[in-house]
Amino acid sequence: MVLERYSGILKKWDDLEWEDFIGSKAAVLEIEGGGGATGDACVLAIEYAPDFEIATHHHYCGHIEVILEGELKVGDHWERAGDIRVIPANGSYGPVKSGPNGAKGLEFFPDKKAIPPTVDDPDAPVTGDPKVLRDRLRKLLGLDD
Repeated sequence: MVLERYSGILKKWDDLEWEDFIGSKAAVLEIEGGGGATGDACVLAIEYAPDFEIATHHHYCGHIEVILEGELKVGDHWERAGDIRVIPANGSYGPVKSGPNGAKGLEFFPDKKAIPPTVDDPDAPVTGDPKVLRDRLRKLLGLDD
């Protein structure tokens, strides 16, 4: 059977609307809700710079991350292209550090308002200030009030 109709919108990685993510890059893809209304669900595309580090943290909603290229060290293990991590709501994980060649990944969130992370240890070593990272994410997601 051949499909005669295609209703999706094709996005190419290089054509996403990239924003600075403290030396790395991030783009937000919103997922339209039912009845044409924009919902709160979204996908966060991240292109991690080499050796980019994020402290152990949690989000208020569960989410799924897929590693597309490169590698991320999460806690004491490495995740590589094709690996999928499922994180429950309020589940702490990390620290997260990209490999020497960086990494690309997609994070699927059911509620974009819950994406800005809460860092478990504000004094942990990270790339950039955790407050700046959180504020940058809020702006990128359009959550500035």
